[in-house]
Amino acid sequence: MSGIFKNLGVVLVTAFSFEASAQAASTTVDLQSLDSGTYSSVNAGHISSETSIYIQQDSANVSRNFFVFDFNGLNMTNLVSAELYANNVWNLSPESHLAYSLYDVTTNINDLRTSGTGQYSVFNDLGTGARFANIELNNPGRYDNFVMTFNQSGIDAAKAATGLFAFGGALTSQTSGVAFMFGDNENPGAPFTYGLRLTFSESVTAVPEADSYAMLLAGLGVVSLIIRRRNK
Repeated sequence: MSGIFKNLGVVLVTAFSFEASAQAASTTVDLQSLDSGTYSSVNAGHISSETSIYIQQDSANVSRNFFVFDFNGLNMTNLVSAELYANNVWNLSPESHLAYSLYDVTTNINDLRTSGTGQYSVFNDLGTGARFANIELNNPGRYDNFVMTFNQSGIDAAKAATGLFAFGGALTSQTSGVAFMFGDNENPGAPFTYGLRLTFSESVTAVPEADSYAMLLAGLGVVSLIIRRRNK
């Protein structure tokens, strides 16, 4: 009798094991920016119709850029990673080295996107505060591709965003001449593209297979048979 119960236990454990099983699933979403632009240290100005994200740094001018993405319709609570990717970028530094960082934006997004000059608080905001990501490019040149992975601060900020999400970017390397990033690559066959790649993680409960149901029914049948025999 003990052997029957032992085998029955194996059957029932196998049949019910699907309840605890789960498989990891992930979804990746690529977003294009809703808006973008630059602010210059010369007049802290921005033109809303100009969406170029070209920035430079030299003794006379430092410019910074910004990006705005629309998260409406996305469940940000399951976000596990965020990356700013750029393809076919024309970057240049006289010292063969560029450092670029992404920062949080505390400026109201509507104000950030509005044309104007003398907006020094906005210009400063784009290169200060919590750092979301950074990258260093050695021997930068035309048609570079790169990915900037957000740190935990950046991921947490994105998860907390409701609707629009903005961040700024600034060159953080010191140069003795004109350095720039996100320039026109002048290559029609390889147009400059960029976007924000979001990866979401989900937990999906496994669906029991048909043979699991069969094993469960067989086990219950054995239990019923044993009970009837013992009652007799």
